[in-house]
Amino acid sequence: MSNSLSMMRATLRTQDVLRLAKLRRLPLFDADLGYFVHCALGELFGEEAPSPFRFEERDETVIVLGYTDRDASALALAASERSRLEGAPAILASLVEHAQIATRALPATWRSGARYSYAVRACPVVRNHGGARTGQRTREEDIFVSACRAQNDRDGVAPTDGAQSHWKTAVDRAAVYADWLRGQVARHGGNTTIESVSMTSFMLDRLIRRGSPEDSARPSTRKAAHSTRPNAVLEGTLTVGDPDAFARLLARGIGRHRAFGFGMLLLKPAR
Repeated sequence: MSNSLSMMRATLRTQDVLRLAKLRRLPLFDADLGYFVHCALGELFGEEAPSPFRFEERDETVIVLGYTDRDASALALAASERSRLEGAPAILASLVEHAQIATRALPATWRSGARYSYAVRACPVVRNHGGARTGQRTREEDIFVSACRAQNDRDGVAPTDGAQSHWKTAVDRAAVYADWLRGQVARHGGNTTIESVSMTSFMLDRLIRRGSPEDSARPSTRKAAHSTRPNAVLEGTLTVGDPDAFARLLARGIGRHRAFGFGMLLLKPAR
């Protein structure tokens, strides 16, 4: 299987990204930059928008890295054409004018047994099903919290409401996330092996998501919902198993919320 993926690097002006978010009536006071970048990429490239992607604020710009099967000229052309569509907001023309877009082709094929250092900004969550008996809806939960609850059940200890820290200490967050990452790669990456994992940063993010609107042509009518999710950077080394499965894993990304700045595997040759 030939790999057609390229690494895209796009430099966007932060003020343009925020102006677009304001135009779409997103709550800037409770900023979720990952969602704002997601919206900007969608406005720029439509269905050509790179996913998964990773972003970084630098000075007055947002640096976006993403995987795409288009080259820089095709992406620039798509953005230019979209900025000229009837009804396109004026801010889109500014985004296009100041965007710097470059691409670099990934290896045409991956070699089984090749070792790489990796880094991934992940959102390690699990979907819990409340079921008809409890009347609860399906919801996402930090997989660390889920692991703490399971350990608590095994120990037969009932935590005090609002004071969960006394039972979370029995579970190691980094170890839970490492197991989660290995499971994700085993499920989607063939027999690619995670050799090592370390958690180099962690925070809880307040995320913004739009619900599905009745009129999808009017994104500003979608109601913004907020939730708190884990944001962990995991780094280590891996060994490529099946080359085709590994290529699909890169294109797909790791975990949930991949369209919002999570799940992109960054690689470099292992030392």
